[in-house]
Amino acid sequence: MSIVDKLTTIAENQQRIYDAGVQAEYDAFWDEYQLKGARTYYPYAFANYGWSDKNFYPKYDITATASIDGLFYLFGRNGNKVAEKIEPFDLAQRLEDCGVRLIFKNLTSAYRLCMQAQFSRVPEMDLSTAPVLDYMFAYVDAIKTVDKLIISENGSQTWGSAFYNCTALENITFEGIIGNNIDFRYSPLTKDSIMGKLITSEKYEVLSDNVKRNNVYVFSSVLLPTPEYYYGGVITALSSAPSVTGKTLTLKKSAVDEAFCYPSAKNLDYTHLSVGDIDVKTDEFVDYLITRDYTIGMETGNCYTLHFSDVSVIVEKTGDGDRDVTVLYSGNGDYIMRCAEMWKSLVAAKPNWTISLV
Repeated sequence: MSIVDKLTTIAENQQRIYDAGVQAEYDAFWDEYQLKGARTYYPYAFANYGWSDKNFYPKYDITATASIDGLFYLFGRNGNKVAEKIEPFDLAQRLEDCGVRLIFKNLTSAYRLCMQAQFSRVPEMDLSTAPVLDYMFAYVDAIKTVDKLIISENGSQTWGSAFYNCTALENITFEGIIGNNIDFRYSPLTKDSIMGKLITSEKYEVLSDNVKRNNVYVFSSVLLPTPEYYYGGVITALSSAPSVTGKTLTLKKSAVDEAFCYPSAKNLDYTHLSVGDIDVKTDEFVDYLITRDYTIGMETGNCYTLHFSDVSVIVEKTGDGDRDVTVLYSGNGDYIMRCAEMWKSLVAAKPNWTISLV
């Protein structure tokens, strides 16, 4: 064997020895820290300075019972200064890469669960047995997505400042019932996060006369998906129980305006296209549409239909000469109603709640 070959073999052996040492060190640490998977007591287990994406590689499922208070409190913050932080960290992806799950059972509290952690995304969490969710994601200003929160079916959980200063949060899915005040005033939630995803059945042809077919009142010759129900949004999760009264859902007004604005007209200059305002000014939208190629569909009563390549609209002719417009069907198959009426119907479905826009 040449000297070069011997040096190469030595280097390879050193690397193997080093790798074996690193693996042994990893095994020793996590075997002790997670009690070889038997640990169930996790309050503040990955909290405070020092824990980050550089060293968080759990070996076993994080199976917690009783309290998970502060489990990831301050995760990813550097040194002794809260203002210093690492790049946003995808907790869901890291757990998937490690083949590790969050398993929460018989919880007593999830207070400050991820407060001030530097997460961009967290995985599905079953918090259905935790009565206290206060400050759960408070000050997690980088979080954009919460895959799913499975919550209680009785609506008794508390949400005090749970999403305080979550200024990047757009995507969140709920499974369960919200029965206490909850506040998203800082979060630019998407339409799906606010009202849930529409679960639809097959499309039906809509007749030109005002009759009921397939449980839908119809009045135009376009195709509409028949809505079955909305799932996962914060509004759809609000309790409808008569006993739940005097509660408030707070949403960021600009997020609601964006979510329920006309998709084809978001860049137009509206003087008062405000969600919740039934007298939505739509003249600019109609003027914009009629500059494009279209065909005139069937006229029924005081309405007529304009068909474009990517959207069909119904224009309503009112007695004072004003025009109103309803976007019914777009090229991508989304079911879209006039923004004000959609918002009105969402609010009307939860009469026992105050829905505040700030």
